[in-house]
Amino acid sequence: MLLVGIVKTNASMSRVPVVAAPAGRQHGPYHLHFGRYHPALSSPSHARAAKDQIVASLYQWGTVMRAVRFETGGVVKIVQIPDPRPGPEEVLVQVHAAGVCRTDLHLLDQVKASERKPLVPGHEIAGRVSKIGADVYATNVGDRVVVHFEQPCGQCRQCRRMRTNLCEKGHSLGFDAPGGYAEFVVAKQNTVLPLPPNLDPAMGAPLGCSGATAYRSVVALGHADEDDLVVVIGAGGVGLSAIQIARVQGARVLAVDPREEARKAALDSGAQSAAPPQEAESAAKDLAANEGVDLVIDLVGTRATFDLGRSSGSEDDSSPWLRARNLCR
Repeated sequence: MLLVGIVKTNASMSRVPVVAAPAGRQHGPYHLHFGRYHPALSSPSHARAAKDQIVASLYQWGTVMRAVRFETGGVVKIVQIPDPRPGPEEVLVQVHAAGVCRTDLHLLDQVKASERKPLVPGHEIAGRVSKIGADVYATNVGDRVVVHFEQPCGQCRQCRRMRTNLCEKGHSLGFDAPGGYAEFVVAKQNTVLPLPPNLDPAMGAPLGCSGATAYRSVVALGHADEDDLVVVIGAGGVGLSAIQIARVQGARVLAVDPREEARKAALDSGAQSAAPPQEAESAAKDLAANEGVDLVIDLVGTRATFDLGRSSGSEDDSSPWLRARNLCR
């Protein structure tokens, strides 16, 4: 396997090669690319043994692949591990790109502090289906796909309620099962989605995390449409995704962020207006045209954010300026 490089996605969605992540607290999204020299979630104790057995069954000794692993002490190593093998209703995906999410940095800190066992991270994954297991009907070998990291059992009470993130028996790639910082990864067939032919895998990989989070907030919970004014608080990775999704839904968007570069990125992503927090209420009034705000997506959750929401009426709906149908945080 060849580690091709690390690339950073800028606000205009172009790719700029870099040799390493910059210092400081602002990161990503970055992407690790793999090739072969040619083109945490805790579970209830009663389910731990079953989960460990499922995860262990994914990886059988035979041929080996290379992977990035977070080791004890916070060391990041490229190691050799067994090639994964797909079981029934599972697919083997050759990883073309894997995003570096803020959560991955938190996981590294946890491993360094011995709060978590060494692991192969990577939960933002895109690639090509290399093999399929028995009873796979939804995808074929050669399909380009985005992988969603949650691998729910589909049978427990939480899964039956469509709360798959709370599944008692499943596992999550990059958290308690080997993730996408490797040449291959195994996923359930119903957790891979087609990657459009014109979309670079590096652009598609984050859609399984930040994209899915934003979609649930804007569409599944917020039901945004062309009649709505949506306020997105926090123009980071999820926020920029939320802006684009809201615009596709036809909604008008106001982005709120203290950083000038983030506000510019929000405008480049389709927001009609962008304002720092201290100007958010007046900007909302201007854009609302006396009709009020319909949906607030809060991706920050700071005290100042909630103070702004209360002063504008998001808590008790007492103000005509902010009629929040849903507060997603």
